[in-house]
Amino acid sequence: MAIANQLWVRILSDIILLGSILWAPFWLTMILAIILFFYFENFYEFLAAALLIDLIYGVPEARFAGIILITFIPSLILFFTLKFVKKRLLIYQP
Repeated sequence: MAIANQLWVRILSDIILLGSILWAPFWLTMILAIILFFYFENFYEFLAAALLIDLIYGVPEARFAGIILITFIPSLILFFTLKFVKKRLLIYQP
């Protein structure tokens, strides 16, 4: 029963994150994704959200050598950094 409840919470959080991607500023979406990253044990939707932001709103920038994935690449670095930090936190219990 607890697993089913956690699944519904995760599905609901994914729907809220998708709505945030579509209607909120990107920085608010990233803050929400970081909060959800610490709430769930493995939150790979963090990377999917960053990729979706770039696919919907990204345009090639000349100052970044025409790269469209301006949000995804730093989010990928942030994802692994947060994963490392989360393992080291004493207050975090998976």
